[in-house]
Amino acid sequence: MIKKTHKLNAISIIKEIPTEGHSPLLVIADDFNEYYIKSTRAKIPPFYIINEIISHHLLNCWNISTPEIAYINVNVNLLEGKSDLSSFHKKHFYKDLTFGSKQIKGSFEMSEFIRAKKKVDYNKIINPNDLIKIGLFDIWVENTDRKPRNNNILLKSETDGIKIIAIDNAFTFDTVNYKDLNSSFIVNTYNDNILEAPLVKDI
Repeated sequence: MIKKTHKLNAISIIKEIPTEGHSPLLVIADDFNEYYIKSTRAKIPPFYIINEIISHHLLNCWNISTPEIAYINVNVNLLEGKSDLSSFHKKHFYKDLTFGSKQIKGSFEMSEFIRAKKKVDYNKIINPNDLIKIGLFDIWVENTDRKPRNNNILLKSETDGIKIIAIDNAFTFDTVNYKDLNSSFIVNTYNDNILEAPLVKDI
């Protein structure tokens, strides 16, 4: 069953997170949680935002851990005086709701240098098979962004081990306009998939 996505209001902008892609903003919402948000950038329709929403629910259907999401309204007054923000954050980009991904405290990005060469290392991971499922999921939805050198996967330390969490699914469905999607012309990126990451090969 698909859970209802909450609508929240941003009450403070903490900072911009510079990336090669969307450079999201880290904000505090009125539920007093922190979220990484992406605007529509005035795109109609906002494909990247829609991709995030669809992928979030599909990942849940696959029982793959992914952060909670919310639709977040940003009052443009919050952007005033933020001279350190890049051109990715023009005021008119925020006239619509943004996509928010809840920050997972204490997590860190998976590195290709993290390995599980021994059984004891493997046993430290709560959901190791999710890495394989994520690789298959990415082939299914043609995620062109998650790969060994840019894995978009978080590791979260829990009481019983390390949990694997998939994040950032904007570049799915071949990153094209939906009306141009044609499975006959999509070339799945098997050789540049997270399945090629050293940790996944160890598993």
